[in-house]
Amino acid sequence: MKNMTIKEFAMQTASNEPVPGGGSISALAGALAAALTEMVAGLTIGKKKYAEVEEEMKAAVEPMHKICEQLLDDIKRDSESFDLYMQALTLPKETEEEKAARTAAMQNGLKAAVAVPLSVAKAAYEVLPFAEVMVTKGNKTAVTDALVATMMARTAVLGALFNVKINLESIKDEEFVKATSEEVAVLEKKAVAFEQKILAQAGVSKKCNRVKQKKEDDERRRPVKILKNAVAGTLESSDLFIQIEPDEKELTLEIDSVVANQYMDSIRAAVLDTLKEFDVSTGKIFIKDKGALDCVIRARMETALKRGGVEAK
Repeated sequence: MKNMTIKEFAMQTASNEPVPGGGSISALAGALAAALTEMVAGLTIGKKKYAEVEEEMKAAVEPMHKICEQLLDDIKRDSESFDLYMQALTLPKETEEEKAARTAAMQNGLKAAVAVPLSVAKAAYEVLPFAEVMVTKGNKTAVTDALVATMMARTAVLGALFNVKINLESIKDEEFVKATSEEVAVLEKKAVAFEQKILAQAGVSKKCNRVKQKKEDDERRRPVKILKNAVAGTLESSDLFIQIEPDEKELTLEIDSVVANQYMDSIRAAVLDTLKEFDVSTGKIFIKDKGALDCVIRARMETALKRGGVEAK
């Protein structure tokens, strides 16, 4: 598979054939992570500006090249790793001895299917320390390449371990499952933590958090609109009738109250406070008040707004 063109490999992946699947793609991701790391080292070696770290760069080239080659081979190995299990399914099962032999062969096949993706995950993890060196000490013009290598290596680790976990579910050797599951959990945690450490050193995590926070702040500050006409309340004594309509340009508030002379300011304040709670700053609000208490005004306003498509933030 490693000798296919990119298009051929992509089309094969997109076909209705079961291979290459997620395990092979994880191996490819790891190989590309190693290749990118080696590339950044090559772009740093020989540059006067980076003379002090040249030996560190040179030290990365050979191991990254070997891991890249290994993981390229693993693309096919992963696709074939299930063969032993599939072959076991074809074994005879007429007698009790044959059934036992078949079951044992199937279990061994599943263990073999676990071994390859676990090996892929371990190899991909080995890229991360070198990627960190490239991010922190390598040619700054290629820092984004090193960051992509970091994320690809993390993805390769997690993707390969998904395959390990799914195959473990069918293995009956409890001791093997327990030991492998613990190894998987540790490797997953280490890969995610290592990636975050590298991204943080490049300032990526802080930038992402700032962007996320700004987006959330903007979302909170964004005015909420009344989406449709709605009404709430009655014209009975000690109640009020509210009608709201959409208006994207301005807020119009008209209040007709039987107690306007005494309580108009309080009524208006209750209405505006409720609008503020819902972040509504535009729309048309028409109110006929029959002497409603403050709590009734707020409750009726909330009902009208919700009926008008507004949700509290």
